[in-house]
Amino acid sequence: MEEIKNTQDDLENNTQEQIEFKHWKETDKEQDLKEVLEELEDIKDEIPSQEKKTTKKKKFNGWKFLAGTEGILLIVLATTGGIWYLKEKFKSTTTGTDVKDPEPTSSISEEKRGITVRLEEDLASKVEQISELPSSFSASVTKLFGYEYLCFSNGEFKIYYRNEYEQEDNMQRLGVIIDNGRRFTEFDWYYDLSGKLSLLCPVVGDFLQDGSRQLLFLEGRDSVGSSVKGEENSKIWKLSGSKELPRKLRLVDLKNFQEYESLNLLQAMQNVFSFEFTELGTSQLAEAVMTLIVGEAKYKYAISQETYTNAMYDDEIGLGLEDYFTMEISETSIEISTIAYLSEREYLGELTAKLSLQEGMIGLSGAKYGAYVLPNQEDPGSDGIIIPRTSILSDRVTILGSNKERYLIELSNRVERRSHDFNNFIDDGNGFKAYYENGEKRSICGIDVSKYQGEIDWKKVKQAGVEYAIIRLGFRGMNEGTLEFDPYFEQNMKGALEAGIPIGIYFFSQAITQEEAKQEAEFVLNAVEGQQITYPIVFDTEVVTTYDARANKLTRYDRTQIAKAFMDEIRTAGYKPMLYANTKWMIMGLDLEQLTEYDKWYAYYGDTITFPYEFQMLQYSDKGSVPGIKGKVDLNVSFIDYSMQ
Repeated sequence: MEEIKNTQDDLENNTQEQIEFKHWKETDKEQDLKEVLEELEDIKDEIPSQEKKTTKKKKFNGWKFLAGTEGILLIVLATTGGIWYLKEKFKSTTTGTDVKDPEPTSSISEEKRGITVRLEEDLASKVEQISELPSSFSASVTKLFGYEYLCFSNGEFKIYYRNEYEQEDNMQRLGVIIDNGRRFTEFDWYYDLSGKLSLLCPVVGDFLQDGSRQLLFLEGRDSVGSSVKGEENSKIWKLSGSKELPRKLRLVDLKNFQEYESLNLLQAMQNVFSFEFTELGTSQLAEAVMTLIVGEAKYKYAISQETYTNAMYDDEIGLGLEDYFTMEISETSIEISTIAYLSEREYLGELTAKLSLQEGMIGLSGAKYGAYVLPNQEDPGSDGIIIPRTSILSDRVTILGSNKERYLIELSNRVERRSHDFNNFIDDGNGFKAYYENGEKRSICGIDVSKYQGEIDWKKVKQAGVEYAIIRLGFRGMNEGTLEFDPYFEQNMKGALEAGIPIGIYFFSQAITQEEAKQEAEFVLNAVEGQQITYPIVFDTEVVTTYDARANKLTRYDRTQIAKAFMDEIRTAGYKPMLYANTKWMIMGLDLEQLTEYDKWYAYYGDTITFPYEFQMLQYSDKGSVPGIKGKVDLNVSFIDYSMQ
């Protein structure tokens, strides 16, 4: 009897379970009914035989017999009714081709169903107007369980949004069903069929990066012009435009229907930031300061008294993140970016992050913030307060600050942009790198040396393939500022020239005035007089991070003027002047708009060069190994053969 009861319960509750679509055909249901009835007959036959055994010793109890018979009849009737209900419920029709072997629904009359209401009256017409869907999806209107649904089909799986419901059952008007091809389940989600239907279609990907697949739903993107667009010849789907921020993200695993805890994206992005406020008074540059904190980095912004008052007394920070939101979805990752602002003319910077899936939850990881700043943001003696921009910054370069800040600095249209494609900068097979164009080598292999390389066998260096060398001539002391020679300068210059290697010179400056810069240039020119210097004479100006050097506190303007003074003296003497610096120093330490007439020697040791401006020499490693040199040495390439000029 327990087995019969379980069968009955299964039949009555299976609409709440995950049912295989393959069993929808009526012939399958008739077979199930036949098997259940046969099982009931077997059990029915067994009951009288049990009764006969007991009547040998006990008097026949008619009431018990009638009760048992009545119970069996009730079970048979309930079972038959349950199967009839399922047969009727699983009959379906479709306006497309999403449901296999459609069945007519004329047997389900409106009298039996009751009066139905549709969320969207002409859903079929709206479906015909859908123009943008993620790859491999199609849309149709489908009859399911006798009611109308919007269906998105991917071939292997389907997503159904209920459009029709019984008038008396208003609480059940919404329902989302996902069918993974083997079974399906229903989710109680909010959705709106009156908006743009393509926004309800999910994006599929392996966002766990474990070979599984998940569906990503973006809830609440109902603004005009919202869209998910696939870039041509790309598997990246990009959601972009004004006011595009989804209110909520949902993620469902296609295999086991696990639903990750949904994410309020705006709240998650706001949680990246914390704030501090300081009132300065009207006598200052700003009336108040808002310190925006991201991790360990702090950014101080000038704000109005009104913004300060709203934040301090009304708990209204006023930080906007939603109007310029962008999401890029690939097969294995989801990346977001947005612009942070206080008003339409107060733009602060940009936030980027990735969506992560951990412990059944969706979250943000790798959040990075970059502040819009001027190149002189870290000038010594400045207050470091950032004035919000009046427009969005599109053409920019990213620079790391001194205290883990990230700065976004506008590029100059007065400085020549880089012309080389560094995808063509590759290993040349002998321990060096070279730049190629159309299969031809277009760079010259070089090194730079100082006392730190010690004794050098220049003949072996030449044989190894080195084509030029930049030799340190000397430096100015970081304390007293005396001019000093590198102890290996003369030896290196003589050895390289005798080995047939063209040379240039560099001088490490600590000049703090233009007069001192000219003095340094004169010191260099006197030392190289009569020597065959064919490569540039380089002005090396750097901040000393391990020591409080005398030139560390120079402003960007002063350092630029000092560099000009040195290089002008070199050029007047008939040599080729050059400026040496890394990314940050080239942009934040020097004003390249004032130095466009001088060649640049750029230092960067990574694989991806993002420096935007043109340069003539590249120092790409400080850990090179070259025969004839003990220990490590700097490696360079030049895009100009200065020895031929």
